[in-house]
Amino acid sequence: MRSNKWDSFIGITTFGESHGPAIGVVLEDIKPGIDFPFKRIQQELNKRRPINGSYSSLRKEEDRIKVISGVLEGKTTGMPICILVDNTDFKTADYEKIKNIFRPGHGDYS
Repeated sequence: MRSNKWDSFIGITTFGESHGPAIGVVLEDIKPGIDFPFKRIQQELNKRRPINGSYSSLRKEEDRIKVISGVLEGKTTGMPICILVDNTDFKTADYEKIKNIFRPGHGDYS
Protein backbone atom coordinates (compact mmCIF):
# COMPACT_ATOMS: atom_id res chain seq x y z
CA MET A 1 0.00 0.00 0.00
CA ARG A 2 1.34 3.40 -0.90
CA SER A 3 1.91 5.89 1.87
CA ASN A 4 1.40 8.86 -0.45
CA LYS A 5 -0.21 9.27 -3.83
CA TRP A 6 -0.22 12.26 -6.12
CA ASP A 7 -3.67 12.44 -7.67
CA SER A 8 -4.34 9.13 -9.40
CA PHE A 9 -1.19 9.15 -11.49
CA ILE A 10 1.95 8.71 -9.39
CA GLY A 11 2.58 6.65 -6.28
CA ILE A 12 5.19 8.21 -3.99
CA THR A 13 6.67 6.47 -0.97
CA THR A 14 9.49 8.10 0.99
CA PHE A 15 11.64 6.37 3.57
CA GLY A 16 14.61 6.90 5.83
CA GLU A 17 15.68 9.73 8.08
CA SER A 18 18.61 12.08 8.48
CA HIS A 19 20.02 10.08 11.39
CA GLY A 20 19.98 6.79 9.48
CA PRO A 21 22.15 5.29 6.75
CA ALA A 22 20.04 6.57 3.81
CA ILE A 23 16.90 8.32 2.66
CA GLY A 24 14.97 7.40 -0.42
CA VAL A 25 11.86 7.45 -2.52
CA VAL A 26 9.95 4.94 -4.63
CA LEU A 27 7.97 6.35 -7.56
CA GLU A 28 5.30 4.14 -9.07
CA ASP A 29 3.13 4.34 -12.17
CA ILE A 30 5.71 6.19 -14.25
CA LYS A 31 5.34 5.54 -17.96
CA PRO A 32 8.24 3.85 -19.76
CA GLY A 33 10.49 5.69 -22.19
CA ILE A 34 10.61 9.05 -20.38
CA ASP A 35 14.00 10.77 -20.08
CA PHE A 36 14.94 10.54 -16.40
CA PRO A 37 15.89 13.99 -14.98
CA PHE A 38 19.12 13.04 -13.16
CA LYS A 39 20.58 16.56 -13.45
CA ARG A 40 17.40 18.33 -12.26
CA ILE A 41 17.06 16.06 -9.23
CA GLN A 42 20.70 16.62 -8.31
CA GLN A 43 20.28 20.40 -8.62
CA GLU A 44 17.38 20.27 -6.17
CA LEU A 45 19.31 18.07 -3.74
CA ASN A 46 22.19 20.51 -3.83
CA LYS A 47 19.84 23.15 -2.38
CA ARG A 48 19.42 21.18 0.86
CA ARG A 49 23.10 21.28 1.74
CA PRO A 50 23.73 23.08 5.03
CA ILE A 51 24.99 26.64 4.93
CA ASN A 52 27.40 27.94 7.51
CA GLY A 53 25.50 29.32 10.46
CA SER A 54 24.84 28.74 14.12
CA TYR A 55 21.62 26.81 13.41
CA SER A 56 22.86 24.74 10.47
CA SER A 57 23.93 21.14 10.55
CA LEU A 58 27.66 20.58 10.56
CA ARG A 59 27.26 17.47 8.43
CA LYS A 60 29.05 17.44 5.11
CA GLU A 61 27.02 15.25 2.77
CA GLU A 62 27.45 14.80 -0.97
CA ASP A 63 23.75 13.92 -1.43
CA ARG A 64 24.32 11.99 -4.65
CA ILE A 65 21.35 10.07 -5.98
CA LYS A 66 21.60 6.37 -6.73
CA VAL A 67 18.86 4.99 -8.93
CA ILE A 68 18.37 1.38 -7.88
CA SER A 69 15.57 0.40 -10.27
CA GLY A 70 13.19 1.68 -12.90
CA VAL A 71 15.68 3.52 -15.13
CA LEU A 72 17.82 2.00 -17.87
CA GLU A 73 20.17 3.98 -20.10
CA GLY A 74 18.62 7.26 -18.95
CA LYS A 75 15.00 6.29 -19.67
CA THR A 76 12.24 5.07 -17.40
CA THR A 77 11.37 1.39 -17.80
CA GLY A 78 7.82 1.48 -16.45
CA MET A 79 8.82 -0.38 -13.28
CA PRO A 80 8.90 1.38 -9.87
CA ILE A 81 11.79 3.81 -9.63
CA CYS A 82 13.77 3.52 -6.40
CA ILE A 83 16.17 6.35 -5.59
CA LEU A 84 18.58 6.28 -2.64
CA VAL A 85 20.67 9.05 -1.12
CA ASP A 86 23.28 7.80 1.33
CA ASN A 87 23.78 9.66 4.60
CA THR A 88 27.54 9.36 4.84
CA ASP A 89 28.18 11.71 7.76
CA PHE A 90 25.45 10.78 10.23
CA LYS A 91 26.06 10.13 13.89
CA THR A 92 22.99 9.02 15.84
CA ALA A 93 24.50 10.44 19.04
CA ASP A 94 24.37 13.93 17.51
CA TYR A 95 20.57 13.82 17.82
CA GLU A 96 20.46 12.86 21.51
CA LYS A 97 20.06 16.44 22.83
CA ILE A 98 17.27 17.35 20.40
CA LYS A 99 15.38 14.08 20.06
CA ASN A 100 12.44 15.35 22.15
CA ILE A 101 12.37 18.94 20.87
CA PHE A 102 9.87 19.95 18.20
CA ARG A 103 11.74 21.74 15.42
CA PRO A 104 10.16 24.22 12.98
CA GLY A 105 10.61 23.03 9.44
CA HIS A 106 10.45 19.37 10.44
CA GLY A 107 7.55 16.95 10.30
CA ASP A 108 7.64 16.47 14.05
CA TYR A 109 6.73 20.15 14.62
CA SER A 110 3.31 19.86 13.00
